[in-house]
Amino acid sequence: MDFLAVEGLTKFFGGLAAVYQVGFTIQEGEIIGLIGPNGSGKTTVLNLITGFLKPNAGRVTLAGKDVTGLPPHRMCQNGVARTFQLTKSFPCCTVLQNVMIARTYGRDPAPNLRVAADEAMDILGVVGLADKANFLARDLTLMERKMLELARALAARPRLLLLDELMAGLNPAETEETMQLIRKIRDSGITILVVEHIVKAICLYSIHQQGYRYLFSPFPKSPAQARDVFEILNASIPEGERPTKVAIFQETTDWGIELGNLWKENAPKYGYQVVVYETYTPRTEDMSAMILKAKEAGAETLLTVPAPPDGITMVKQMVELGWTPKFALMIRAPENVTWAETLGKNGDYFTIFPGWHHAENFPGVAELNAKYQAQFGRPADLLTGPAYACVQIAAAAIEKAGTLDREAIRDAIAATNMTTVIGPVTFNTDGTGNVLNPLIQWQNGKQELVWPPEHASAKLVYPAPPFDKR
Repeated sequence: MDFLAVEGLTKFFGGLAAVYQVGFTIQEGEIIGLIGPNGSGKTTVLNLITGFLKPNAGRVTLAGKDVTGLPPHRMCQNGVARTFQLTKSFPCCTVLQNVMIARTYGRDPAPNLRVAADEAMDILGVVGLADKANFLARDLTLMERKMLELARALAARPRLLLLDELMAGLNPAETEETMQLIRKIRDSGITILVVEHIVKAICLYSIHQQGYRYLFSPFPKSPAQARDVFEILNASIPEGERPTKVAIFQETTDWGIELGNLWKENAPKYGYQVVVYETYTPRTEDMSAMILKAKEAGAETLLTVPAPPDGITMVKQMVELGWTPKFALMIRAPENVTWAETLGKNGDYFTIFPGWHHAENFPGVAELNAKYQAQFGRPADLLTGPAYACVQIAAAAIEKAGTLDREAIRDAIAATNMTTVIGPVTFNTDGTGNVLNPLIQWQNGKQELVWPPEHASAKLVYPAPPFDKR
């Protein structure tokens, strides 16, 4: 029996389908990740599972029991707890009091405050906050607030724990520490569903070098993205006209550090010079210092990998400070259609390596795009292709294995050699995929495929016009 089963889950807000026919299962003792671009409905799915929202259609079962639409307190009593993107602690209560309050609710609540206090202290020890028990919640650091959020969820004695971007804003060391803690919690007998933007198995290359037997990723990895940007520029722009002075704005996350170092390493090999290398933390509000350094250094190329809110902040401040790089690769932030809606013409000419575009001429792309267009009224989003390719790969592996045995299916995935909607796919022994790495550029409020030429829907616009001339 599936421990958690989600079937056909659908939620409309007015005429907008925030979640449409979502389905998945989780087995007891697993850690499962729910991934997707910003605005794709991941948090809405958690809200539907935990009863904060009622679905328009679909079903949620927990250990065989139909719990669809139960209110949050009933879900908590059934053994489902969650964290939130923005921490929900009581700021004027102490850390201990916060966890004690949680311990008096949920499954098997503490019978009295003394027991609640003792058990709350045990939980604080698990998350590393025992020495902060008498601090007010409002006085904690970001990492400590995240751990308090987790402690409050654990205090409800869950069988199923839902984590909504628990690692957002943490530095690499804190992220690794949190990942180890999540595995420890799973080992204690709690099943975990994770929504997280720090998705190492998708974006990060180094995770594949840690000896995992089954980790498959049909997405372009950091080494390809760090190499291809320079190869594309050199193939597209005549020598003497290339934007050889590079500014790297490195986000202080695992992926940001990995890509930043690889860009820095590759630049001189292709005739480029890194004139500015600046770092910033996620959710930074003032990026003016590093933008002005890039402007003063005469940087012509910008390479960065911000989350969408940080990318929008960055562009707005670039406009205000009058710095327009001739070429800008901003991985991640410009993926969503809200990029153009928020920035207008200032969002044009930024490029992305998303792994796919609906103009690619591989088998099945036109049909996939037509169905997406008919349902949502716009061309297929950039991550639609990679997501569908995962389904194609999994379906082909099941057919090849001839069984639903997990190991047999995994072995079949490892031997993948097929053409999907993202093109030909094979896997290396470390699980990284050999896949096309197309370059997309925003032009006139639309995402255009500009590389490779045989698939292109438009030519690369270079140099980008200054912001004040658009």
